[in-house]
Amino acid sequence: MGSIILAFLLVSLSFLLVGTLSKPKFIYLLHFMLLLTTPWLIILILGRPHLKPQIPNKVICNQTSSNASCLISPEFIFFQADSRKLYGLKDYGVFLPSFLPAFIVGLWITITNGKKKHRIIPLILSIGLILTLLMSKDSGFLSVLWLVLPISTLATLGFYKMINLSLEKQNHLIIRIFSFANLGLLVYETSRLYQIILFHKPFS
Repeated sequence: MGSIILAFLLVSLSFLLVGTLSKPKFIYLLHFMLLLTTPWLIILILGRPHLKPQIPNKVICNQTSSNASCLISPEFIFFQADSRKLYGLKDYGVFLPSFLPAFIVGLWITITNGKKKHRIIPLILSIGLILTLLMSKDSGFLSVLWLVLPISTLATLGFYKMINLSLEKQNHLIIRIFSFANLGLLVYETSRLYQIILFHKPFS
């Protein structure tokens, strides 16, 4: 039950952040659809992991790197699953790999935007990194939940920008192709993600 409450809290806060940064109503629907494709939310709801894990997090990272550097790396967040049952989803990290380009675009938007309200996201991201480093010894997947709010928000802003770029014919063809390709990758990864959930039943 604790993981369900945590999932609801994180979703609510992410909607609050998205609404603070962007006003178009479509972005709420986009954010909702993206949340349905995020492994971290699926893990919390379907896996219902214990918030105080009894199994140590020693098998997640290889011996050449510390837990701290591994957990905040793009490899773990976007590509590598927590190997413990209920704490990870096969072949996926905390987010789908297609979220990485959108995250970069969203981060660029907040950094280059002159509005003060956009500066809160890099600040929250920095705080999340610090908290993840402090909790990295044993928590694994649960450690990086501090990062899901800023990353989810930035990814939504990035995908929203990509959709606009792909629809504007005056944009350079390469930019439009890149935007379409990343959106297509998102559709493919989402279908594969739910195929794993429905047929392989990783949490059963």
